Amino acid sequence: MRTQTSMTQELQKMLRNQNYIVGPLDGIFGGLTRSALISYQKDSGRRPTGLVDSGTLHELRHKPLAQVSLPKELLPTQSAIWVELDKARLTLFVDGKYTGAFLVAIGKASTPSPFGLWRVVNKALNPGGDFGARWLGIDAPWGSYGVHGTNNPRIIGKQVSNGCVRMFNQDVSEVFEHVFVGARVLFTGNPYGTNVFDRTLRLGDMGSDVFLVQEQLQKLGLLSTSAEGIFGPGTVAALYKFQLQTGLAKTGVFDKATRAKMFGPVGRKAR
Repeated sequence: MRTQTSMTQELQKMLRNQNYIVGPLDGIFGGLTRSALISYQKDSGRRPTGLVDSGTLHELRHKPLAQVSLPKELLPTQSAIWVELDKARLTLFVDGKYTGAFLVAIGKASTPSPFGLWRVVNKALNPGGDFGARWLGIDAPWGSYGVHGTNNPRIIGKQVSNGCVRMFNQDVSEVFEHVFVGARVLFTGNPYGTNVFDRTLRLGDMGSDVFLVQEQLQKLGLLSTSAEGIFGPGTVAALYKFQLQTGLAKTGVFDKATRAKMFGPVGRKAR
């Protein structure tokens, strides 16, 4: 049986302050805490024993808070959330400064989490159902998405949801206290590869697959407007240019042939 101690809770907080994911600050020396401690020991040149020794504790107690750069998309900010989908990691910033990093569950490839920059539009205490202790709704226009808790902590770290971000209840309660309606929420990193492209995209379509097409068109210098996950006239015009450059029929539709030219075969893993 695992025991809860104040020293372990202090260790968890100090490791989180150094940008390591420890799970909830519950004082229980579980797998996430041990992995974080080993990573810290390796990174700091110590023997990676996974044991709490006096030297490691002394060093952690005197280290300043980790300096994690706030993505430019989140500036200016009082509080903001950055979800790195490819790392199943949520980072909280308060007053523009790193506050903590949290392991999360994200959407499946068939129902991916919404890439892009959004805002919190509503908050709820104890939302009920499978949403755990807290709900933070965001304004992605092609579905009902949010950051929320879970009644099944075993799924944290996995791709299991219909697009929402799920957190340990203790973690989402902490984030909830710092995040206000209107706060920015940024989703980056594609862990799905090309598995999200299972449909033909055309004018008026919305979704994470549209966002990834727009992002790629931006990288190619063909789209100057922001990637927002909405297939508008600017995306059609950019696709015309791409199709013309690659010898495809100029349709302005993201079809199978266009997808193969832009991303390669469906099912290729992200690099």
